[in-house]
Amino acid sequence: GRVRSQTRRVNSGNGGRTVYGHMMKLGTINSGYLVVKLNRGDWTTGRLVHRLVAEAFIGLGPSKQEVNHKDLNKHNNCVGNLEWVTRSDNLFHRALAGVGRGENNGSTVLSVKQVQEIRKRHASGEGYKRISRELGLNWGTVRNVAARRTWKWLEDPNSGTRGGGALSVTSKPA
Repeated sequence: GRVRSQTRRVNSGNGGRTVYGHMMKLGTINSGYLVVKLNRGDWTTGRLVHRLVAEAFIGLGPSKQEVNHKDLNKHNNCVGNLEWVTRSDNLFHRALAGVGRGENNGSTVLSVKQVQEIRKRHASGEGYKRISRELGLNWGTVRNVAARRTWKWLEDPNSGTRGGGALSVTSKPA
């Protein structure tokens, strides 16, 4: 998963010089993937390391396909951990592993306990506005949780049901 520059001959005013290859410095972008800057003259571009590794050792991927990290570790760019998949397959792989759901979602404002409390209180007859005021939440958030528009995958501790949702499947349909 490391990137090495090539040894190359560079023309200069005194006939040129040899620039020896070296391990390139990697950075991390906001989504957590490793990136490397590639230069040619005055042109610079950032490239995702996992895509460079896949293109170099697996081959160019089919049109509109993504590189999937089999172990979900965005820093593990070893060729054996990478594969070309469709966007749908990539999202399905993440969903089965629970990535981006519930408290693992960086934009969530609720905990599992709060979701369970909202559903329990609403089931006992409390209104959305009262629950939202007491918990300091937007009433629409409370309504969506109670109506299972969000957090669908979370089982109801009293009934053991999930309330539907695409993430309750165990294998991808054909």
